[in-house]
Amino acid sequence: MTEEYQDSHIEETEKLVTIAKAIETSAQLIHCHIIIASKTREIDEILNLDNKQTLWEYLQEFIQEHSQFIKNISVITGITVHPVGQDYYNKITVDEIKNQLRILKGFVILKIILKSLYRKSFIECLKKLLQKTSLFSNAELEFFSILYQVST
Repeated sequence: MTEEYQDSHIEETEKLVTIAKAIETSAQLIHCHIIIASKTREIDEILNLDNKQTLWEYLQEFIQEHSQFIKNISVITGITVHPVGQDYYNKITVDEIKNQLRILKGFVILKIILKSLYRKSFIECLKKLLQKTSLFSNAELEFFSILYQVST
């Protein structure tokens, strides 16, 4: 793995984790945290584990359950679902699996809220939070406006 690729991967992971956190914060700020709390409680409990195999199994289960939604919005997020082999599992760390679970938690929240009445105010709040981080360009932030159009 080249250093340039590693730096790019770290930057993308940072952006995705930031998006996931902003999704959760936006849900709290527009008062629909109660709606999502019961749906994400299991992921929160799993994130407290340190067993790589157990974390991996839950990640695979959640990916399978939400893969269609992830594929549907991949144009906006740039995230796709790819099958991986034993080599990938051997190389991935517990922290990387936890980051993927945090990112997936963001997608679960997003999926729930985009089906709710709160979607417009949620997307506006999300864009404002992400803009404050300075990690995202205006063009990237505008992609989140498409979420509203896709969900209606």
